[in-house]
Amino acid sequence: MNFLQFFALGKSQMKLISKRGKRDTTQKIEISYPETQWSEEQMRALQMAAESNVADHPVSEDAASQSFEHLAPPKKSFIKISLLILLILVFVAAAGFGGWYYWWTNHATFEYDLKPVVILYGQGVTPDEFLTDKAIAEGITAEFQNPDFAPVQGRVTVPLVLELGWRSLETTATLYVMIPVIEFSHEFREDAPEIDPFLLISNAEIARGILYDVVFTDPPLPLADYLVGEYTLHLALNDTPFVVTLIIEDTQPPAATAVPVVINIGESVEPGDFVTDVEDPSPIASIVFSEEPDTLAQREQLVEVIITDIFGNSAIFTSSLTIVLNDAPPIIAGIAPIESMVGKDVTYGVGVTAFDSFLREIEFYVDDSGVDIDEEGLYEAFYIAEDLTGNVTSEPFAVRIIGADPGEVNRQVDNVLGQILTNNMTTVDKIRAIHTYIRGLLTFEESDVVPVSLYEPAFQALDTKRGDSHVYSALAEVMLTRAEIPNMRIYRSSEFTAHVWNLVSPDDSESWYHFDATPTPIQYREITAAMYMFTAAQAKDFAVRVVGRGGNTTMYFAFDTELYPEIVAE
Repeated sequence: MNFLQFFALGKSQMKLISKRGKRDTTQKIEISYPETQWSEEQMRALQMAAESNVADHPVSEDAASQSFEHLAPPKKSFIKISLLILLILVFVAAAGFGGWYYWWTNHATFEYDLKPVVILYGQGVTPDEFLTDKAIAEGITAEFQNPDFAPVQGRVTVPLVLELGWRSLETTATLYVMIPVIEFSHEFREDAPEIDPFLLISNAEIARGILYDVVFTDPPLPLADYLVGEYTLHLALNDTPFVVTLIIEDTQPPAATAVPVVINIGESVEPGDFVTDVEDPSPIASIVFSEEPDTLAQREQLVEVIITDIFGNSAIFTSSLTIVLNDAPPIIAGIAPIESMVGKDVTYGVGVTAFDSFLREIEFYVDDSGVDIDEEGLYEAFYIAEDLTGNVTSEPFAVRIIGADPGEVNRQVDNVLGQILTNNMTTVDKIRAIHTYIRGLLTFEESDVVPVSLYEPAFQALDTKRGDSHVYSALAEVMLTRAEIPNMRIYRSSEFTAHVWNLVSPDDSESWYHFDATPTPIQYREITAAMYMFTAAQAKDFAVRVVGRGGNTTMYFAFDTELYPEIVAE
C-alpha cells in the first residue's frame, strides 16, 4: 500500500464520518484495521473508494459499515499515523539539508593559489604564508590540518584547510626547510671565484627551481685574500639571518724539484742541496734528511729529503748523491827541523799543514818513535797524513835534542828587543831595526856544520857573536817571532853554496818580502843594509851585484816556490 492509496482511504473515511455526523452526531464510527495484509480484493475496493466522490455517490450507513468491515486498516489511531508521517517528513528534510550542507562545505570547490615556502631549519611558519597575494585578496584563509604541525628538515608536504566563507576544502602545500652548512672550507691561497651563497646551504638541491634568496649581509673578501684561520660569514635566507664558519686551511704539501748532488769524498752536504724550486703558499718550517747520507761512502747512494711547512704538511723528495774519490796522496807543507831541550817534550806540527788532492786541509799525525828526548842528538821523525780515500803520505823531518835552553834564548832576545824597538815604530821600522841589530852584532864565519835546530844557532849567535847564514837566519827568526812579525826561514834550492835567509810580512801575511841579514863582501855593505825587506826584482839585482857578472847570479836567491808564499814582484 503506497502513500497515495493510504491517503485516499483516509480521505474517504473522513468524508463518511462527516456525512453521518449530520444525521446522528452522537454516533461515532470506529474503524479498526485488521492485522492481516491487504488482499487484492480489498485493494481494489479501497482504490475505488478513493477514486469515488462520496458527495456525489452517497453510501448508506449499513453499506459503509459493511464495506469497511473487511477493508478496515490496521488497528492504530489516525493521529499516530499522521505524527509518524510528519516525523518521517522532518527526518527526510533534515537529512537532505544535512547532505546539501555537507556537499556545499566539502565538495563545492573554489579557485585558489598556493605557493611554496622556503625557510631555515628551526624557523617557524604560519599557514597563511602558503597563500598567494591573490588568494589573500579573495578572502581565502588557511589553517594547518594538524594544529601541532612543526617543520622538519628537507622537502615537506604540509596538509592545509582552506576556507572561503562557509566553504572549506582540504589540500596540501610544499615547505622547503633548508639547512645551512656549519663550516665551509677552502684551501689557502687557492684561486677561486667569489663565494656563491647558495653553496652555504647544504640541501639547496631540494629546492632547485624554487625562487628564494640567499645573500651575504656582510660581503666577504675574495677567498684568495684570507689567511689561514677561521672566519664568520654573515648571511640571510629570505631576510632570516644565519652564520657560517669559513675555514681557510693549508693541507697541500710543499712542491720542489729534486736534483742530484756530486761531492768530493768527505765534503759536507745540506738537505737543501738536493732540492730546488721549493714552493708552498705557507712558510717552510724545515728541510731535513730522512736519514743522513754517508759522505765517506765510496759509492753512489739515494738520499731522501723531507720538506715540511709551518702547518705540518710534508713531502718527500728522492735524489742521488755521487761521491768523487781522491786520485792522489796528500800533501804535507811547512815542514821544518825542530830542536828541543833535553828532557822536555817536543812540540810538533808548528807551521805544518796537510792537504788532500782536493786541496782540503786534513789531519796529520807524528811518528816520533825514533826520537829520544833524554839524549842530545839528531833524530828523524815523520809527519803522516791519510786522506778519506785511504791514500797516505809520510814526510820525514829532523829533530835535534840540544842542551841550549830556548827559554834563555827568548829571555835574551826579549831584552834586546826592549832596547831597539819602541811603541811608536811601524812594522817596517821594527823589521829594519832587527836587521840592523843582527848585521852589527855578528861577524860572518864559514862553517861546514849545517845545524838543523833553531835555538842552538840562535844561542850561538848571542853567545859567540859569530856564524854563517844558518846562525844569522836563526837569530833573525827568533827575534822576528818574539816581535810578533810573521816570518819564516827560506833555504836555497840550487847546488850553489848553501845559504839560508828569511821571509817577512809587514801586513800579517798579506804580502811577503825577502829578509837577509848575512853580510856581503865589504865593498857591498850598502847593499846589505838595504836587504831588510826587498822584492823579487831587487833580489835579482842584488844577486848580480854581489856575485858579479861572471857568476851564476840566477841561482843566488833560488828556492822552491811551491814551499813558500809568493814574493812581492816589484
